[in-house]
Amino acid sequence: MADKYNCIVCTSGATDIITNSKITFRINNGDIMLTKITGSGCISTSIMGAFMAVSDNYLEACLTGALVVGISGEKAAKNSKGLGQFQIEFFDNLSMFNENDFENIKVEL
Repeated sequence: MADKYNCIVCTSGATDIITNSKITFRINNGDIMLTKITGSGCISTSIMGAFMAVSDNYLEACLTGALVVGISGEKAAKNSKGLGQFQIEFFDNLSMFNENDFENIKVEL
């Protein structure tokens, strides 16, 4: 699809896949609880779009957005006892994300 439509394709799951048909990234950050709350997919798209607005490298922008969401989800899961608390922790971690958080990336090329 990326090749046919000359675009970036992003799929999320246990392993997120981001490709432009020439380069493919597999991201293993995240937590299963992200699939159980409302808004995690929408926020992923919004964050990727925000990064794309300030970068000419759309593949890198999508990769960065997926990492921010995945790492924030991992951090939220460590501090949560249930889904309600997880969602709040997830949004809090997104709002406090900084460059030091990128130390926890799990990406395969």
